[in-house]
Amino acid sequence: MFIASMQPKDILVVPQPVAQCAYCWYVLNPSLPYPESWSSTICPNHENWILNQLATRRAKQQAEKARVQA
Repeated sequence: MFIASMQPKDILVVPQPVAQCAYCWYVLNPSLPYPESWSSTICPNHENWILNQLATRRAKQQAEKARVQA
């Protein structure tokens, strides 16, 4: 059984949750594990959320790297 590392309180709540999105699932069903038989799909809203988090993290890393090299 898969146990999510994120808690529902940490996941962006989207206006129209998609039942088979791995992130929406934990918001809609916080006490149930994501079904193992399902492919772990991610809805467009959560995909954008993840990509924005990644871009922010990369920008911070690059800024820190530039600061250290200066």
